[in-house]
Amino acid sequence: MSFNDGSCSFLGVDRIQFDYRINMPVNGITEIYSFFRFKPLHRTLSTRHEIFRIESWDNIQKQAFFRSLRQVFFYAILIYLFLNGISSTVVTRDPNYFWFTALISTLIISAVYLSGYTLGFRGNPHVGQLIFSGILITIIQFFKSFLQPIPVILNRISIWIVFSHLLIILYYFYRSFEFPDGEYFTNLGSHPIQPLRIGYFWVLIQFLPTILLLFYFVFLSFHSWRKGDQASGYVIFSLTVPVVSLGLVVGMISLVNNGHLGLEMINLVALPLGGILLVLCPIAINLALELRIKTFKDDAVNKLKVLNLELDGRVKERTAELEKANNLITDSIQSASAIQSAILPSIQISKYKFSELVYIWEPRDIVGGDFYWAQQQKDWTALVVADCTGHGIPGAFMTLIFSTILDRIGSLNDLSQPDHLLDQLVSY
Repeated sequence: MSFNDGSCSFLGVDRIQFDYRINMPVNGITEIYSFFRFKPLHRTLSTRHEIFRIESWDNIQKQAFFRSLRQVFFYAILIYLFLNGISSTVVTRDPNYFWFTALISTLIISAVYLSGYTLGFRGNPHVGQLIFSGILITIIQFFKSFLQPIPVILNRISIWIVFSHLLIILYYFYRSFEFPDGEYFTNLGSHPIQPLRIGYFWVLIQFLPTILLLFYFVFLSFHSWRKGDQASGYVIFSLTVPVVSLGLVVGMISLVNNGHLGLEMINLVALPLGGILLVLCPIAINLALELRIKTFKDDAVNKLKVLNLELDGRVKERTAELEKANNLITDSIQSASAIQSAILPSIQISKYKFSELVYIWEPRDIVGGDFYWAQQQKDWTALVVADCTGHGIPGAFMTLIFSTILDRIGSLNDLSQPDHLLDQLVSY
């Protein structure tokens, strides 16, 4: 079975991936021999001796249909989250959305790699390890950004872990060129199958530090959640789900490899259930980001309301102060009006010998620059109606001045000569 040419397709009339259609006569005996030779070498399936099952062709087609449906559903969710992350990153300029988008993109690449048999290509195992380190880097960077501020020592540890993953990526990138004709893929004697495919040592180097760091992120998220940050609850969920799904998939694969479960359990149960749980991880992260933004908006609105209430209180306080000051000024002006009214003479027609006289004094403001003055001397009566320069209080002061001057002039001069009175008034 070659993966390098078109000698066998992954979908045909009598074949769906590794399931073949065999016509068996009714009431007859059919012997089926299962022998696969993978080229290039498949380091996992090449060690298995029971890799076939017997099933009706209709059931196999139904299983293939639902498997394809699950993959379409899985890719649709990831693509939607990816596009939503890009748009949110552009609009908000939030680094959380940037790293979330980077995480979704690595998950899409990983999903394409893991779906190689379905899509019709053979994945390079070293590229797979490279992709996993890329996923872990984006996870670390996202949660560093989301849980800010974090302790300095934790930030330094995360930087070193990210740096180690970059070295791992470079290492597997270099080794990826061995595929498919390198000795690692063609000589199982020199390079035997390792536990967990890459061996316990490399698993510890690649995954254990990151897992411990993520556990600490869970602790920080739980602490924030206990303090009232609801978004941290979704973060806890998103961090624990991959552990559960990975443990489930690894456990079922181990049971299959030990012969306790059939090979079909990987495709029918382990991978679909693990995929569903993994889909919940980015969904939970997206919900956490949306809730964080909503919380930020609510806090901003509440702060704005408090600020408005404070400003309203200050405005009312200042208004009360201004009203008090205005009342004091108004009272003073009213007193000035009383003083101005007191200097105006009360003209009695009989006293001043007017045959007919009607006068009205109504200043534009409470006090004003208009006034009248009257004085009697022997058989002469002088009546002055004057408009001083200015209005309001300045005009009122002018009326006081000129009324006093007229009183002095009238007492010293003959009222029968009004031109002399005016000349005297000008001289002052």
